[in-house]
Amino acid sequence: MKKYILFLIVGMFLINLGVIVFAENCELATPRYGVVQCVNTNQRETQTTTFGSFDGEWSITNIPCLSNCEVSASGINIDCTGVPWDVSEIWLNEQKQNSFPILWNRGDELVVKGKCTNLITNSAVPSNSQITYQQDQIMLQEGWAGSLPDTPVTGSEGCVLNKNYDTTNINSYFDPTTSQTKSKQDYSLSTYSSLSQFPNNWKIGDHFIFVKEWQTGIADISLTYDKNNNSYWCGGQYGSRTIYNVEQVTSPSGQCYDIPQSVSISNAECCFPSDCVSKGAEYTCNPDNWKCEQTKPCNSQLDCDQTFGEGVCQNDKINQWVCDLTKKWGDYAGTCVHSEKQVTECPSNCNSNQYYNEEQGKCLTRAGLTEKNINSSANGSSPSYTTSQSSTGTVILIIFLIIVGGSIGFFVYVKRKKKGHHKEEKEIKHLGKHCTKCGHPLKAGSKFCTKCGKKL
Repeated sequence: MKKYILFLIVGMFLINLGVIVFAENCELATPRYGVVQCVNTNQRETQTTTFGSFDGEWSITNIPCLSNCEVSASGINIDCTGVPWDVSEIWLNEQKQNSFPILWNRGDELVVKGKCTNLITNSAVPSNSQITYQQDQIMLQEGWAGSLPDTPVTGSEGCVLNKNYDTTNINSYFDPTTSQTKSKQDYSLSTYSSLSQFPNNWKIGDHFIFVKEWQTGIADISLTYDKNNNSYWCGGQYGSRTIYNVEQVTSPSGQCYDIPQSVSISNAECCFPSDCVSKGAEYTCNPDNWKCEQTKPCNSQLDCDQTFGEGVCQNDKINQWVCDLTKKWGDYAGTCVHSEKQVTECPSNCNSNQYYNEEQGKCLTRAGLTEKNINSSANGSSPSYTTSQSSTGTVILIIFLIIVGGSIGFFVYVKRKKKGHHKEEKEIKHLGKHCTKCGHPLKAGSKFCTKCGKKL
């Protein structure tokens, strides 16, 4: 059971560790914008459709259009074999059309009606009748934002969206290499702001700006954190650092990125503790102002003492470094801060009959001493303890002697008892080697006495 509990604890620790690592595993990156757009390929394609079922006195069909469609009079082919007349009508957005060619586009409603008639009765249009029309060939193409897209998206004929795009919401970022802010709006506003707005088919010119590429591993740029674990970019050389504000985002794939947004501080002295090594072990980079200062993060007073040494009291003042737990520093509990405290006395002012009370800042008399003892000590004679203290010492001595004496007595008793027990066993074993009738010695393993002939 203990093993299972141990495994559970270890497992929970590893899971928490994994969450922490994952949460902080954000790459430094800048996005590069791309564009996907519905483009006319400047090629025409011929489409054919048939009439629908007989409805009332007409056979009706609704002709869809992806882009720039056109039908001429010769495109209406009705074969009424054995029936005197074929009749057709074309309605565009509920208005009857009386001339050809007829032009329409996506979103328009074009209805073609047809029938075979002898003026008395009407019959359905034969199944071999059809309507032929022309439309522009359109499809989606990709490219870098700011230029015309030139890479066709396979299978997107008719500008049908069939591909997932990185829709991470990065409207702008700061480019450290050019010291310029770049925005999606620099290229143009997207026709659609999110994937949920994408229609099944786009119109010519419809486009969407997206993150086409993430640039990581930027030279001379590193990630650093302030005391609240907020992340920043840091660039430049020691003594003249540049601190960049960062926005943290997560892509649809789950990858976390830290994106620069603006310059926070120019000509900062430091970004990292290593920037301050040359100044001495007591110095580190203080992210409150990004300067090398005498301070350190700490978890206890011991951390401050190891770096700055213990407090020094001179002229009734104590100068020391204190671990202030009200000032959290990243993953540490507090911050080492310098403290100067006015006191009544220093520890060096205490004599052998006193101890130093840090809270009161003065020397106090040790418990159990009377004023007479203190005065005699001050006059050079040896201090004498009070009767109560002397009695206490006597009682302690008696108890100690009782414990020691009892322990020695018990040890002697146990030793003698063991010695007597061994002697008795030896005598029993010795008697067992003689005849019980006559006392004659027996051979080893013998059951009869050869002297008296008796069975044992």
